Amino acid sequence: MARSANSRLFTLQFSSKEYALEGKRRFALVIRYCLLVNRKSEMENKGTLLKRIFFVLSLVSVASVPITEIQARTRPTPTPSSSGHPTGRLIVQRAPNFGTDLSIRLSIDGKKVADIPRNQHYGGVLGAGRHVVTALALPNTRSRRPTSISVAIQSRQVYIFTATWEGDRLVLQPSNFYMPTVRANAR
Repeated sequence: MARSANSRLFTLQFSSKEYALEGKRRFALVIRYCLLVNRKSEMENKGTLLKRIFFVLSLVSVASVPITEIQARTRPTPTPSSSGHPTGRLIVQRAPNFGTDLSIRLSIDGKKVADIPRNQHYGGVLGAGRHVVTALALPNTRSRRPTSISVAIQSRQVYIFTATWEGDRLVLQPSNFYMPTVRANAR
């Protein structure tokens, strides 16, 4: 009977103080509460205590994770050129499942501009007009041919492409979302 009264008292104390406590102290109180409530039932069913502790731990871990932005950021704004000529912005990013051991060699108008490794992207400013963007997966152990697309850059516009796979072929797909990563070293 005393044990039951203590657990009720602890429950009342826990519920009145749960919002005032933070971090490790709150976590310790949650565990202590689970232990007091389940002490009697532990003898009857030994797995219940562990299940309840696991459940409470999972709730605490989910509640402690800050809500992050699930969707990618909106389109970035183009950077005006210092020369006064009309420019647009080109971003080439990797699909999340592109391949951890692969990088992308990116060329614009036949000139190599960047090698894009995992968790990086290319971002550059191009003059208005038609440009040919070429991508090749490296290392090219399967002798794949590079993929090229023609892009008509308009002044003050942003063009985002995502490098992904269609079967065994590398493709550059137009994208509406920009997934921010580290910028690849442009050459």
